[in-house]
Amino acid sequence: MARSQTLALLLAICISVQECFAGLYHPDTLAGFEIDANGNAIAAPFDTFVATVNLIKKADKLDDEPGAGLLKDALDRLARRDQLTPPERVALAADLLRLRTYAKGPVDAFELLRPYRNDPPPGLGFQVYMLISYALMQRAEPDVQAAFDNAESALIDFKPTAIPGLSDAQLRWYLKMERQYGLPLLRIRQSIAKDTSPGAAERLDPLFPPRVKGKSDPVRFVGEEGIFAPGTLAAAEKAKLPPDAIAVVQQLILWNPDDGRLWWLLAELYNAEGDYRAAARSYKLAVDEAKFTATELRRHSSEVLPGAIGLSVAADLGQVAADAARNQFDRFAEVERVQKIRRVGIPLALVLMAVIYWQFREMQRRWRARRLRATLSQPIR
Repeated sequence: MARSQTLALLLAICISVQECFAGLYHPDTLAGFEIDANGNAIAAPFDTFVATVNLIKKADKLDDEPGAGLLKDALDRLARRDQLTPPERVALAADLLRLRTYAKGPVDAFELLRPYRNDPPPGLGFQVYMLISYALMQRAEPDVQAAFDNAESALIDFKPTAIPGLSDAQLRWYLKMERQYGLPLLRIRQSIAKDTSPGAAERLDPLFPPRVKGKSDPVRFVGEEGIFAPGTLAAAEKAKLPPDAIAVVQQLILWNPDDGRLWWLLAELYNAEGDYRAAARSYKLAVDEAKFTATELRRHSSEVLPGAIGLSVAADLGQVAADAARNQFDRFAEVERVQKIRRVGIPLALVLMAVIYWQFREMQRRWRARRLRATLSQPIR
């Protein structure tokens, strides 16, 4: 499979088994969210987003396409690494990190980038340090602190003025997202890993709103009564969310599609918007595919699911439900036709029966009159 074809399928997406919140910025196949006039990212439609995640996961199967083609291409280039230009080495490192089930990917990528740690190629410092951060988080024993330091250096020491494939507005958004959410999420996960208190591993990431001078007042996904409410969020809590919160979490999931905690956060955001359908599916993906089974997550899912079913969205409930909906409509239509016939037909039938009865009585009267005249015309014997 040609490199340009296979890589284009996967966009510019970080794919790993471990947690990897530094972005995967490929030198030549980057694709970003659209940005509105206020500098906020526009979230992808939910179905498009899920389809993209599923496309990423196809590369997990290294014995089948497109994963097999991606791996073969990467290994062929790795075998001739000494002949590659600096941009080609950086691109190869990104490609190796994309192959989530290729166990040697993080090590091979790190070794490719090692010569550039102290003297990155001109214009590629940001990508080099972000990829190193990524590789450090993918290792069998992730080094969160080193990953944080490299990602922070990428943002401070090698802040890019341009990245191929990104507009100026997109670049500004990605840098803001990394600074306000990517780096803090590394710290959040580090603190969760160290917290031995009961239920610590099942808590939602306090990602929103961004911390200000180290202080944070995390959004609580509750209704006005202070408890979880399907399809709504208290106004005071909603004010804590940025306009592009869903896009932020979507991007983090694209960089880490097996992270159940992020899918849970996405579900809460969709529920806050009143989107039962997307919320219910996100909860389900968190539990069934990402294997995150927090008690609160399951409870919220069970409360939102009836609302999703109540929408009666035939396309989402499947072909059986669609057929049932059509059959129900047909039954209603048939009932309406029968009722219409009864409303109009019965009075007409009664009138017709009355006319027929009158005609019959009239025929009887005439027949009796003829018989009486015939009798009177006969002579009396």
